[in-house]
Amino acid sequence: MWVPTCSAAHANLHRKCVAFEGTDTGRKFYLCQIGNTMENCGFQSWVDEEWPDSLKDALQKLWAMYYECKSAAIEERDHSSKMVKDLTEEKDKIEKKYADHVASLRKWVDDTERRALAENMRRIYSEDSESQSVAQMEKHLEALNHEIDVLKNAKEEMKNLLRSQADVFKGKQNKWQLERDGLMEENKKLILEKDGLMEENKQLVKDRDGHKEEKKKLKYTVFDMFQHCDGLKEKLKKIKEVCDA
Repeated sequence: MWVPTCSAAHANLHRKCVAFEGTDTGRKFYLCQIGNTMENCGFQSWVDEEWPDSLKDALQKLWAMYYECKSAAIEERDHSSKMVKDLTEEKDKIEKKYADHVASLRKWVDDTERRALAENMRRIYSEDSESQSVAQMEKHLEALNHEIDVLKNAKEEMKNLLRSQADVFKGKQNKWQLERDGLMEENKKLILEKDGLMEENKQLVKDRDGHKEEKKKLKYTVFDMFQHCDGLKEKLKKIKEVCDA
């Protein structure tokens, strides 16, 4: 089998490779195997002939589908990452707001207890009448109960807000999961189509090699027929000479 030479300085220093990109996917070729870019002579020689136009079109469509799917997956991943980041930031804000409310409630309770204790101590040692102290105490307790009801309502609203935010996050997460599963299925289909095209490519190469062998055999057969015809012509010529004599 004929093997190309690299250069005078790199005689027989070449390696056989297979292209795996673009319309030349699957074609074998030789390259200079010197790894140093300063010494590499840039030698390249194709082993296989150029693919048919139909196969080139199929490979071009396949690679276009592959890059489109890859680009869509990257965009979906970036979009999902941004969505998760935004939801995480929103969740952190809600948790901080809730923690601030809890801290404010605790501070209010502590302050209320201190005020109530101070008020009780003041009333104990006060010279006011017992009836006036009871009325003031009832009024103060009514105000405290009102503040407690307001805080309870605020706490309940905060719980509802956290619950709704959790439901929204869960719904978006489920939607993203379904979209990702759909992309995975499309990717599997593309891989199967790619494998099918590669098998067709192999079959076309095999058929082309078979046609080459048949063409070679036909050339030999035609050559033998021409030789046989020349032999027959010589025999006829001799027979004619004998008859003429």
